[in-house]
Amino acid sequence: MTAVLATLCTLSLFCTNQLDINIPRCNNVFSAAWLIFLGYMLRNTFSMTFRNSYAAALSLLALVATCFLSEHMALITNTYSNILQLSVCGLSALYLLSYIAQHIENTIVGKCIAAIGRQSYHIMALHLLAINLFAALLNAIFSTKYPIDVLGNNADTLLEMLLFTVVGVALPIAFMLLVPLLNRKIKKLR
Repeated sequence: MTAVLATLCTLSLFCTNQLDINIPRCNNVFSAAWLIFLGYMLRNTFSMTFRNSYAAALSLLALVATCFLSEHMALITNTYSNILQLSVCGLSALYLLSYIAQHIENTIVGKCIAAIGRQSYHIMALHLLAINLFAALLNAIFSTKYPIDVLGNNADTLLEMLLFTVVGVALPIAFMLLVPLLNRKIKKLR
Protein backbone atom coordinates (compact mmCIF):
# COMPACT_ATOMS: atom_id res chain seq x y z
CA MET A 1 0.00 0.00 0.00
CA THR A 2 2.84 2.38 0.85
CA ALA A 3 4.55 1.85 -2.50
CA VAL A 4 1.32 2.11 -4.50
CA LEU A 5 0.10 5.30 -2.82
CA ALA A 6 3.54 6.94 -2.89
CA THR A 7 3.83 6.14 -6.61
CA LEU A 8 0.34 7.47 -7.38
CA CYS A 9 1.04 10.63 -5.37
CA THR A 10 4.33 11.13 -7.22
CA LEU A 11 2.65 10.56 -10.61
CA SER A 12 -0.07 13.02 -9.70
CA LEU A 13 2.55 15.61 -8.76
CA PHE A 14 4.45 14.92 -12.00
CA CYS A 15 1.27 15.44 -14.05
CA THR A 16 0.57 18.72 -12.27
CA ASN A 17 4.09 20.19 -12.26
CA GLN A 18 5.76 18.77 -15.38
CA LEU A 19 2.93 18.04 -17.81
CA ASP A 20 0.67 20.89 -16.64
CA ILE A 21 -2.27 18.48 -16.44
CA ASN A 22 -4.34 19.46 -13.44
CA ILE A 23 -7.93 18.34 -13.24
CA PRO A 24 -9.58 20.01 -10.22
CA ARG A 25 -10.66 17.54 -7.54
CA CYS A 26 -8.99 14.68 -9.46
CA ASN A 27 -5.21 15.10 -9.34
CA ASN A 28 -5.24 15.88 -5.64
CA VAL A 29 -7.14 12.67 -4.80
CA PHE A 30 -3.87 10.70 -4.84
CA SER A 31 -2.11 13.32 -2.70
CA ALA A 32 -4.98 13.26 -0.20
CA ALA A 33 -4.97 9.43 -0.18
CA TRP A 34 -1.24 9.50 0.58
CA LEU A 35 -1.79 11.88 3.51
CA ILE A 36 -4.69 9.84 4.87
CA PHE A 37 -2.55 6.70 4.67
CA LEU A 38 0.35 8.42 6.48
CA GLY A 39 -1.99 9.56 9.23
CA TYR A 40 -3.41 6.07 9.52
CA MET A 41 0.08 4.59 9.78
CA LEU A 42 1.14 7.14 12.38
CA ARG A 43 -1.88 6.48 14.56
CA ASN A 44 -2.50 2.76 14.15
CA THR A 45 0.81 1.17 13.19
CA PHE A 46 3.07 3.26 15.42
CA SER A 47 0.37 3.68 18.13
CA MET A 48 1.06 7.40 18.65
CA THR A 49 -0.93 9.05 21.39
CA PHE A 50 -0.19 12.67 20.33
CA ARG A 51 0.48 13.76 23.93
CA ASN A 52 4.16 14.71 23.80
CA SER A 53 4.66 18.49 24.17
CA TYR A 54 8.14 18.35 22.63
CA ALA A 55 6.85 16.50 19.56
CA ALA A 56 4.04 19.09 19.23
CA ALA A 57 6.57 21.94 19.41
CA LEU A 58 8.78 20.19 16.85
CA SER A 59 5.73 19.66 14.62
CA LEU A 60 4.89 23.36 14.83
CA LEU A 61 8.47 24.27 13.95
CA ALA A 62 8.51 21.81 11.01
CA LEU A 63 5.16 23.09 9.78
CA VAL A 64 6.19 26.74 9.89
CA ALA A 65 9.61 26.03 8.33
CA THR A 66 8.09 23.95 5.53
CA CYS A 67 5.53 26.63 4.73
CA PHE A 68 8.15 29.41 4.75
CA LEU A 69 10.53 27.46 2.53
CA SER A 70 7.92 26.67 -0.10
CA GLU A 71 6.71 29.31 -2.52
CA HIS A 72 3.14 28.12 -2.67
CA MET A 73 1.57 25.01 -1.27
CA ALA A 74 -2.07 24.05 -1.74
CA LEU A 75 -3.58 20.59 -1.73
CA ILE A 76 -6.73 21.73 -3.55
CA THR A 77 -4.67 22.59 -6.66
CA ASN A 78 -2.11 19.82 -6.06
CA THR A 79 0.61 22.47 -5.71
CA TYR A 80 3.65 21.44 -3.69
CA SER A 81 7.31 20.85 -4.49
CA ASN A 82 7.71 17.16 -3.70
CA ILE A 83 6.20 14.26 -1.81
CA LEU A 84 8.59 14.77 1.12
CA GLN A 85 7.41 18.35 1.61
CA LEU A 86 3.77 17.23 1.47
CA SER A 87 4.44 14.41 3.95
CA VAL A 88 6.33 16.57 6.46
CA CYS A 89 3.72 19.31 6.31
CA GLY A 90 0.79 16.87 6.54
CA LEU A 91 2.20 14.82 9.40
CA SER A 92 3.27 17.93 11.33
CA ALA A 93 -0.20 19.43 10.97
CA LEU A 94 -1.79 16.13 12.02
CA TYR A 95 0.34 15.83 15.15
CA LEU A 96 -0.22 19.46 16.11
CA LEU A 97 -3.99 19.33 15.58
CA SER A 98 -4.29 16.02 17.45
CA TYR A 99 -2.24 17.41 20.34
CA ILE A 100 -4.40 20.54 20.55
CA ALA A 101 -7.60 18.49 20.20
CA GLN A 102 -6.69 16.36 23.20
CA HIS A 103 -6.14 19.46 25.32
CA ILE A 104 -9.44 21.13 24.44
CA GLU A 105 -11.54 17.97 24.28
CA ASN A 106 -13.44 18.56 27.55
CA THR A 107 -13.78 22.34 27.23
CA ILE A 108 -16.72 24.30 25.81
CA VAL A 109 -14.73 25.00 22.65
CA GLY A 110 -13.96 21.29 22.27
CA LYS A 111 -17.62 20.34 22.69
CA CYS A 112 -18.65 22.94 20.08
CA ILE A 113 -16.06 21.62 17.63
CA ALA A 114 -17.28 18.05 18.26
CA ALA A 115 -20.88 19.12 17.55
CA ILE A 116 -19.79 20.78 14.32
CA GLY A 117 -17.74 17.71 13.42
CA ARG A 118 -20.80 15.46 13.67
CA GLN A 119 -22.46 17.61 11.00
CA SER A 120 -19.31 18.40 9.02
CA TYR A 121 -20.37 16.66 5.81
CA HIS A 122 -23.62 18.64 5.67
CA ILE A 123 -21.88 21.86 6.68
CA MET A 124 -19.31 21.49 3.89
CA ALA A 125 -22.03 20.78 1.33
CA LEU A 126 -23.99 23.82 2.48
CA HIS A 127 -20.84 25.94 2.48
CA LEU A 128 -20.07 25.06 -1.15
CA LEU A 129 -23.70 25.52 -2.13
CA ALA A 130 -23.83 28.95 -0.48
CA ILE A 131 -20.64 30.12 -2.20
CA ASN A 132 -21.83 28.95 -5.62
CA LEU A 133 -25.34 30.37 -5.16
CA PHE A 134 -23.85 33.68 -4.08
CA ALA A 135 -21.56 33.70 -7.14
CA ALA A 136 -24.54 32.92 -9.42
CA LEU A 137 -26.58 35.68 -7.79
CA LEU A 138 -23.79 38.24 -8.21
CA ASN A 139 -23.31 37.14 -11.82
CA ALA A 140 -27.04 37.57 -12.53
CA ILE A 141 -27.50 40.91 -10.79
CA PHE A 142 -24.20 42.71 -11.40
CA SER A 143 -22.92 40.96 -14.56
CA THR A 144 -19.81 39.75 -12.75
CA LYS A 145 -17.90 36.65 -13.82
CA TYR A 146 -17.40 34.54 -10.69
CA PRO A 147 -16.84 30.90 -11.68
CA ILE A 148 -19.47 28.62 -10.20
CA ASP A 149 -18.03 25.48 -11.78
CA VAL A 150 -14.91 25.41 -9.62
CA LEU A 151 -14.52 24.70 -5.92
CA GLY A 152 -14.91 27.96 -4.02
CA ASN A 153 -14.56 31.26 -5.78
CA ASN A 154 -11.97 33.50 -7.39
CA ALA A 155 -12.35 36.68 -5.36
CA ASP A 156 -9.95 39.44 -6.40
CA THR A 157 -10.23 41.74 -3.40
CA LEU A 158 -10.33 41.38 0.36
CA LEU A 159 -13.92 42.67 0.42
CA GLU A 160 -15.02 40.03 -2.10
CA MET A 161 -13.26 37.30 -0.12
CA LEU A 162 -14.96 38.47 3.10
CA LEU A 163 -18.37 38.53 1.40
CA PHE A 164 -17.95 34.96 0.14
CA THR A 165 -16.67 33.87 3.56
CA VAL A 166 -19.63 35.44 5.40
CA VAL A 167 -22.15 33.89 3.02
CA GLY A 168 -20.33 30.52 3.09
CA VAL A 169 -20.39 30.47 6.90
CA ALA A 170 -23.81 32.09 7.45
CA LEU A 171 -25.88 29.56 5.49
CA PRO A 172 -24.56 26.47 7.33
CA ILE A 173 -24.99 28.22 10.70
CA ALA A 174 -28.55 29.28 9.82
CA PHE A 175 -29.31 25.72 8.71
CA MET A 176 -27.86 24.26 11.92
CA LEU A 177 -30.05 26.61 13.97
CA LEU A 178 -33.22 26.11 11.91
CA VAL A 179 -33.27 22.31 11.61
CA PRO A 180 -33.71 21.59 15.36
CA LEU A 181 -36.38 24.31 15.50
CA LEU A 182 -38.26 22.78 12.56
CA ASN A 183 -37.98 19.30 14.07
CA ARG A 184 -39.60 20.53 17.27
CA LYS A 185 -42.42 22.20 15.32
CA ILE A 186 -43.05 19.03 13.29
CA LYS A 187 -43.15 16.89 16.46
CA LYS A 188 -45.74 19.27 17.97
CA LEU A 189 -47.92 18.97 14.87
CA ARG A 190 -48.00 15.18 15.16
